[in-house]
Amino acid sequence: MKLMGTPTKIAAIGEKIGDINKTTVCGKYYDAGMVTMLKLIATKTLHERLDSDYEKIEWSQKTCKANDRMNHLYALLSEKLPTDLKPLLQDFDEICSTKSAYESEDAFISGFIAGFRYLMGEVAYSDELNFYK
Repeated sequence: MKLMGTPTKIAAIGEKIGDINKTTVCGKYYDAGMVTMLKLIATKTLHERLDSDYEKIEWSQKTCKANDRMNHLYALLSEKLPTDLKPLLQDFDEICSTKSAYESEDAFISGFIAGFRYLMGEVAYSDELNFYK
C-alpha cells in the first residue's frame, strides 16, 4: 500500500521550492489529512468492536465504584422526587450517558492517533527501520 505522503517527501518538496513557510504549510496539510483518515479508521474500529464480542472494555475499580455510587444516588433521587419531576431526572440521566459515550469515543480516537504517532516516531523513523528513506 502506498502512503499519500511522508515527512521526508514533504521536506524534499520544500527543498525544491526553497521556501520553509510553504514546506510548513505542506506539512500541516499532510498532518491534517493523516489525522482525518485516522479518525475515520478509529471510529470504524471502535464501533466494530462494540458491535461484536471482540475485546470488551475492562473497567477499572474506580470506574466500577463511581458507577455504583451514581446508580445509588439516582435511585435515592428517584425515590424522593415528586412524580412530575421524575421525567426530568430521566432526561438528565440520558444526556449524561450520551455525553459519557461521546467522551469515550473522543478519548478512544485521541488515543488511537497518539498511538499511531508514537509508533511512527519509534519504528518508522528510527535509524534501524526507517522505511521512508
